[in-house]
Amino acid sequence: MSFLDPTQRLITYVIQSNHNYPNTYKCWKTIFHRFEDALDFSLRSYCYIKFTPPTITKPPLAQKKFCVETYYRTLCYIRNPVTYDIWKAVWRYCNGGCYYKNNFNSARKHYYEEINLYRQIIGCPPIKLYGKLNVMAQHHADTMAKRNKLIPDKNRDYDELNVFAKFGHGIYLMKLIFDSIYFARPDYYQLNPKQTDIERLLSCKQNLIGFGMAKNGHGAYITIKFTSEPW
Repeated sequence: MSFLDPTQRLITYVIQSNHNYPNTYKCWKTIFHRFEDALDFSLRSYCYIKFTPPTITKPPLAQKKFCVETYYRTLCYIRNPVTYDIWKAVWRYCNGGCYYKNNFNSARKHYYEEINLYRQIIGCPPIKLYGKLNVMAQHHADTMAKRNKLIPDKNRDYDELNVFAKFGHGIYLMKLIFDSIYFARPDYYQLNPKQTDIERLLSCKQNLIGFGMAKNGHGAYITIKFTSEPW
């Protein structure tokens, strides 16, 4: 990605999947069999997660026109070769089935990697996963899936973005968010974070994030909770 900003150092988390043996993740000399454990260790110890990528599945080709629904607006796919290449690099070994697999385990990991790549493009520091936000985001996503509707959270201790995506289109969510903001205001990340929910999500002032996802029929309810500081 050096052509985007040669001064920024690209950090990549490489993913391993073996169909005959359980997944293994190595951070320094410590080996984990659950990605969440490896990620938690890496965030505390500042090490890379290493493993060999699979070679079977490929990401689906994007349709010419589709949209996802948030509580406040509709986000539609925009053709953008630069962000598509970034999206493809993150999701290259994950197709629609992979997105839903193991309660969205891979999707959470890819969302986290992808959003930090976009933040890196605009010169923002990486946002960190926060366990408390993960738990609350998952609870809220489960509630929306059970009631089959987008519901805002009244808690003002943090910001959030609630989304419903049909037919696995949630796989493109981070790209849709970044494109929809960047095309409208290329300098959005310099604005006061008291703007729209999607502008605040990619603001450089945000430091902590959590993801929740729940399947409902032919789609998924997604909650992203984020904040500038713990409470």
